[in-house]
Amino acid sequence: GGGDGGGGGGGGPTNDLPSSSLPPQLVAPDPFMDDEVVQRAGAGEISAAAGAQQQHMHEAKPESLPWMDVAAAVPSYGSASLPVGGTAPRREQQPASVFPSWSKATGTSSSESAFKMREEQLAEREKRLAERERELSDREWQVAQGVDGGRPPNWPRCRPTYYHDIDEEVLPEKRDLVRAGYNAWCLSVAGYFMNWIAILALVAGNTGYGFSNFLWATMNLIGGVYLSWTCWYQSLYKAGQTEAAVLPHVAFFLHFSVHTFWCYFTVLAVPYLGNFMAGIFTMLFAFPQGVFYGILCVLNIAIWSLDALVSTYVLGSMFRRFRGAGGIEATRQQGSLASSLFQSATGNAGQLFTTLGGGGGGTSSSAPSS
Repeated sequence: GGGDGGGGGGGGPTNDLPSSSLPPQLVAPDPFMDDEVVQRAGAGEISAAAGAQQQHMHEAKPESLPWMDVAAAVPSYGSASLPVGGTAPRREQQPASVFPSWSKATGTSSSESAFKMREEQLAEREKRLAERERELSDREWQVAQGVDGGRPPNWPRCRPTYYHDIDEEVLPEKRDLVRAGYNAWCLSVAGYFMNWIAILALVAGNTGYGFSNFLWATMNLIGGVYLSWTCWYQSLYKAGQTEAAVLPHVAFFLHFSVHTFWCYFTVLAVPYLGNFMAGIFTMLFAFPQGVFYGILCVLNIAIWSLDALVSTYVLGSMFRRFRGAGGIEATRQQGSLASSLFQSATGNAGQLFTTLGGGGGGTSSSAPSS
């Protein structure tokens, strides 16, 4: 019985769970194999207890081994993820996108912003080109007008058209005369406007002045303002930039003499010749027609009288300074030189005509002899 029990114990659980199924470091010492225990108990009971102990230890979870953790998801053999006779299929890694994830969402907005920025740059460039073209046009106009040094125009202030600076361009000893001439020009402009207003009032008041008088007064206003600036004042301005240059001073004396004469003529307003001027004779006619008309004529006479006095002072002072600087002698020398050149030119022309005439006569006289 003991032998059967021992044999049964040997062929029992100990054969099903051999100690080699577990690593040696996990196999605990079997207390049932102790000699004292064997002596006190039967062989069959010890074998059964030993088998149960080994079965319990086999089913126990070793807590110190991480690879024995049953919580980890391990594919079973023969499943879809781990086929029989092969390894787990390798999952292909998708290539990373070249553009960031936000590029698809904001691609349209970024292209629109780039287009707007390009459009703003083109508009700014077009604006700079327009400004440059305007500057070039102004420079061409200045060169055509003969503006010295290409300086930007500064006169008149409302619409700069000319460069006008007495302190910078006129000689110090002639600045007072040029300023007096500028005041005379301002008085002339005021006189032209005042004369036009007086004639307009006389025409509108049915005082005997007709439309022809108003038309002549309008022409006198437009032509007088323009010619006074371009002719005699510009001549005075250029003469003030030189000591005794002949041509600028001669041009000034001619133009300014005409202007001074016109001032006195406007003050008088001779009948039949000055019916478009509100002078002394016009005033004598206007007062019986109405005091208002006479007052307008008086204002016009006062402006032109003051203009005539200032012009006379400028003309005489400029002539004295021109003569003191040797301008008269320089004018005589240039006059004699021009006269000699003219005489030589006429003499050469006479000789040429004589030669041509003589050659023609010789040809005609020799024709019959042949």
